[in-house]
Amino acid sequence: MAPEVLHGTPYDHTVDYWSLGCMLFETLVGYPPFAGSTPDDTWRNLKHWRKVLVRPVFEKGSGDEEFNLQDPAWNFITRCISERKDRLQDIEEIKLDPYFTMSLHKAGNLDWDNIRKMTVPPRIKGILI
Repeated sequence: MAPEVLHGTPYDHTVDYWSLGCMLFETLVGYPPFAGSTPDDTWRNLKHWRKVLVRPVFEKGSGDEEFNLQDPAWNFITRCISERKDRLQDIEEIKLDPYFTMSLHKAGNLDWDNIRKMTVPPRIKGILI
């Protein structure tokens, strides 16, 4: 939840974009951005979210570091998980964000109006059929 929700201060619809950023982070990285080993640790992490939210890094075999989030994904996440005044403000901004538009050039346009009707083709042993 966005800090303003947790603190019980007034908030608006942009708290949903904060949550979207957190869910995308967890989906792409494999763990939530503010998780702690205890609920108190998680609360502390959320309280200090500006310091805690860092771009995850993993080490290559050669010892070189490489980000496991591409720039468009990280930039989208940080446009969602940000100060309220800096957050994405509406769905049109999301639709136009490079995270969605750049990845779609190869796949064609995303039909936002019918997104709920889309289906994912079945897979057999990891192969799309």
